[in-house]
Amino acid sequence: MSFGFNQIKWDSSKTAAVKEVVVRTTVSDAESGGAQKVLDVLADAKLLSVDAAGEAAKVYGRVNFKLMYIDSDGEIRGLDYFADFNENIKIEGLSGQIYGRIAVIDTDTSIGGGIKLSAAVEITLYEIIPNEVKCLASADPEYYVEKSAVSCKRLAANVFANISVSDEVDVKTDVQRITLFEAKCYISDVTAGVGSALVNGTVTAIVAFTANDTIRVSNFNIPFSEEIAGEAFNIGQSVSANGFVKSSRVVLTGVEGSNIIKVEAEVEVHIRAYEESSAEIISDIFSVTNELVEKRAAAECTSLRGFKFLTNNVSGIARLDGSLPAAIEAIGVLSARSTVAQAICEDGQIIIEGVYDGTVLYRDEAGLSSVELEIPYSLAFNSDLCNRNTLINAESFVIKTTARLKRDREIEVDADIGFAVELSAASSVEYIAEIAVGEEKEINKSAVSVYFAAEGETLWDAAKALSARPDDILQQNPDIRTPFAEGDRVFYYRQINFEF
Repeated sequence: MSFGFNQIKWDSSKTAAVKEVVVRTTVSDAESGGAQKVLDVLADAKLLSVDAAGEAAKVYGRVNFKLMYIDSDGEIRGLDYFADFNENIKIEGLSGQIYGRIAVIDTDTSIGGGIKLSAAVEITLYEIIPNEVKCLASADPEYYVEKSAVSCKRLAANVFANISVSDEVDVKTDVQRITLFEAKCYISDVTAGVGSALVNGTVTAIVAFTANDTIRVSNFNIPFSEEIAGEAFNIGQSVSANGFVKSSRVVLTGVEGSNIIKVEAEVEVHIRAYEESSAEIISDIFSVTNELVEKRAAAECTSLRGFKFLTNNVSGIARLDGSLPAAIEAIGVLSARSTVAQAICEDGQIIIEGVYDGTVLYRDEAGLSSVELEIPYSLAFNSDLCNRNTLINAESFVIKTTARLKRDREIEVDADIGFAVELSAASSVEYIAEIAVGEEKEINKSAVSVYFAAEGETLWDAAKALSARPDDILQQNPDIRTPFAEGDRVFYYRQINFEF
């Protein structure tokens, strides 16, 4: 009597930890030139490295604050300021590869003894966990077995690549000063092919500048499509990707009276590809003659199903307080971000709830000013990948945002928002980890036995209860239908030899 076991391997991913961190710094009066009024502050965060050790991860990051303000001479100025930070994040049972994402969820600024800056950032760490279990896969013909197919996904490729993009616009005037610049990136599609993955995305950038002593804003949307080489990439893999702007700059060229603003950015893309492997295991087994002693186990499996980029539109009104001068002109929205509060799968739909917030720059009789607004949203998208076992991770991006003066105290803001959505399937694999042959069964000498089935039971259940071969039961009960209804009867006739 022999049994055969196979090793089944797969990789699953999970959110290992989420932590909110507040990063603070101060720009001195000397560095700012004596800031009198902050018009807007942007904050962009990057993870410089994530190092796992023991049951903790050491995270090193950087927040880049970008300020537009009015100095002591009444001039509009811009300033970039960096604040580095590190954080220890506890992770229980750390066993796999770690990668992370960071998002700015709030910013704050005040003037007094310099410009005090703070940014609340949310750090999310993900773990790719290797799994390996030993499953019963074969048995001698004397045993009756039920088999099932197990589908698993393994991490085939974990690739980082850099992509350079640029674009330019002729502003048809002389640029006096760049006062604010920010570039961001999102991935809209990724597909695996033979030996490469095709990544599509967009770099969005906003450039605020002064020309003819007035403030102007230029928006950039720079699409890119890049084929990233990798031997492990192959057709049919489940692929996901995310990207961030590693570095960016603004270059002024052109001729007098017709300056050209050129935006250059280097994007880092992280691509993860999973390939499917299947195996056949024994899910149930019994012997007519002997008891079998089994040790069963179950393993949880979470694997990537797909990546989607979804878009929708939100709009709202920024209202000026009655004590403020009325607005004369809406110049544009400078800092704008969208934060996902919750993403769920429900009844074949992806439902994403969150908040868009932005700072609107406008002009009144006293000069430049700004007002903030928040637009909460709850958006639904149809998806055939959604069911009750689907896990979802969504990251949000502001694609484009505009502002127009609706009334003297109301500025209407319209925004296109994108969501990079990863969908994963959660399942449980039950298997026989150990098995041994036990005592011989007591022979049932009854000429006939009757089995009364419970609702939903199968021929297999009846065979185990009667210690009979399934094919013999079926031959003797050709009219039975499975699964059984409550109270269905199964007859089994034995041929018994008596010795006198």
